Amino acid sequence: MDSPATLFDDYFVVVEATTAEMIAAVFRLRYLVLCVEHAWLDPADYPDDMERDAYDDRALYSVLIHRRTGDVVGSVRLVLPVPGEGVDSLPITELADPAARPLLRRLIPASAAEISRYSVSKTFRRRLGEAVYADMSLVTQAERVNMERRVMPHVTLGLLRGLYNLSVRRGVTHLCAVMEPALIRLLARIGVQFEPIGPPVQFHGVRQPCYLVVDAQHDKVMRTNASFYRVIVSPAVGQK
Repeated sequence: MDSPATLFDDYFVVVEATTAEMIAAVFRLRYLVLCVEHAWLDPADYPDDMERDAYDDRALYSVLIHRRTGDVVGSVRLVLPVPGEGVDSLPITELADPAARPLLRRLIPASAAEISRYSVSKTFRRRLGEAVYADMSLVTQAERVNMERRVMPHVTLGLLRGLYNLSVRRGVTHLCAVMEPALIRLLARIGVQFEPIGPPVQFHGVRQPCYLVVDAQHDKVMRTNASFYRVIVSPAVGQK
């Protein structure tokens, strides 16, 4: 059986988006996922079909490219703090329950950054199924669900690879996020355990403010799942 690293590298390549063209592709993917597929945001607010906000001015982007088509099929961003302002300048401070904000400030140092805008297109997942199976009409719904469950952890591993590379390069010691509980559970199965900060909040549905210490999780994944570890710590394209 192929290892996660082999399966991932057969399908995908991870790139840091640094060019205007690649960043525009990130914004178009976010529009598709956030405005069209999930309808969390109003498409009318984005007449150019690109979703972006004020935090993009100080964000880094990891992009997942489907090898066979060259399409950008997944992305995630790392929002950096304003120098001298630390966690108070990150989106999590605005979204967390007010009662939890003192705890958040104690747990998250100035060397933290925030993960957000995790985006993987449903349209891509359907197309990947068509690429795997010669005739999707012969595939049962159960088989489709099983195929998606096998593919999604590898997509997530790829985006984690990008985040890990970005974090190491920028000296980020802690990562925080306001994430969907299902994504937190998926990451925990991979071996990446985010710790909750305060109660869940309403933001595009139920979301949990959380954080992790980068070095501690690095060591944990290395000890508990060596095959996943190899996927995550491999350099992204353009990074050594």
